[in-house]
Amino acid sequence: MSATRAAALCCMVAVVEAVAAEDAAPSPSPLPSWLIFSGAEATGRVANGWIGADYAPGGIDRSGLRLRGTASAGGYRTSHPDDSATDITVRKQTATLAAGYGWITPSRRTALFVGGEVDAREPDHPAVPSSDRGTHWGVAIAGELWAAPSPLVQVMASASYGSARASWALRAAVCGRIAGVCLGPETAAVGDAAGSEFRFGLGLTGLSVGPFETRLAAGVADDAEGDADTSAYGLVSMWRRF
Repeated sequence: MSATRAAALCCMVAVVEAVAAEDAAPSPSPLPSWLIFSGAEATGRVANGWIGADYAPGGIDRSGLRLRGTASAGGYRTSHPDDSATDITVRKQTATLAAGYGWITPSRRTALFVGGEVDAREPDHPAVPSSDRGTHWGVAIAGELWAAPSPLVQVMASASYGSARASWALRAAVCGRIAGVCLGPETAAVGDAAGSEFRFGLGLTGLSVGPFETRLAAGVADDAEGDADTSAYGLVSMWRRF
């Protein structure tokens, strides 16, 4: 299971929500060209943190070209290939650089990105398959959607695929506005050649911490590797426009 796909997916959703945070309100002039985002997540088997940025020459709140760069670092546990009772820890670092296009309307935001990725993994034990070791390079593809069917409801979805280790991620969430924040269920699935994980929980968007906007999420994660362990998961992400 790829912790990076989960991180990359969460980053994409944070960016979509940040662009949509003001709903249909007009943007100030001049429009901001940069959006900086970061976050961290943890499940019973995965811990990961990331940072990234979007750059839009014509303004982040307008349709047009986008550039995106992300980097993440963390690790995950995987079963020993010869001893199912023993876990091996794999440290992991990734980076992506992609170009894309965003389509912006008052009630909908969509974007597509294509670029390159690097995925480096270092296990603490030699007895792991090639999917859990070494540095791989590949192509990354990502898409994201934010929509507001009504002033009180928001819908978010994102998907990504990376060829470096056949990693993939899907996420969908819906929330309702309550007292200035947006609360609702979310579901996600992430995976790669090393395994996969499925999540279901609640997400809260719209909390302000100084100059930053944040998203919090928590729920249950089902690890599809081996005996399919179930654990809690937690996620926090934040972003700031420049």
